[in-house]
Amino acid sequence: MIKTTEKVLLSCICAYLCVAPVLAIDASSSATSSIDKNAKQLIEKLATKVEETRKKDQKAYVGLISKMEDSAMVVSSINGADEKKYSIKIDDTLTSIFKIVGATKKELKKSNLKVGDYVIVTGQMLNDTLEASEIYVDEQFLVRTAKVTEISKSGRIYP
Repeated sequence: MIKTTEKVLLSCICAYLCVAPVLAIDASSSATSSIDKNAKQLIEKLATKVEETRKKDQKAYVGLISKMEDSAMVVSSINGADEKKYSIKIDDTLTSIFKIVGATKKELKKSNLKVGDYVIVTGQMLNDTLEASEIYVDEQFLVRTAKVTEISKSGRIYP
């Protein structure tokens, strides 16, 4: 009688060991897929929100470098009689610096920037400081306007 009980018990244990992993795999795969779906939706929503914020706070400033520090600079822009100063933060790993030469651009290092350079800076605005993503060093082209008040018939400018 003990041998029959042992055989029945052994058969039940074997049957349980064969069936249990299959049930566990089936149950966890459906749970994992719903978690993955929710996680993907959350990641997509976060990525969309970050992109909207980044576009909203994206700025560009143009002017002359008036002050250089280790990881920051001040750019001065003159519009008419008003001079505006902008604080720019430079990150050694994230900020790309280029010099515009004709129709091409050449990569520079931060050490190549100097006071008086004409720059175009793009980046994200954060607490009244522009976190620079790209800095372009270019030639400053002065454009002036005037009004013609008299035309000389003799072809000379001065009488």
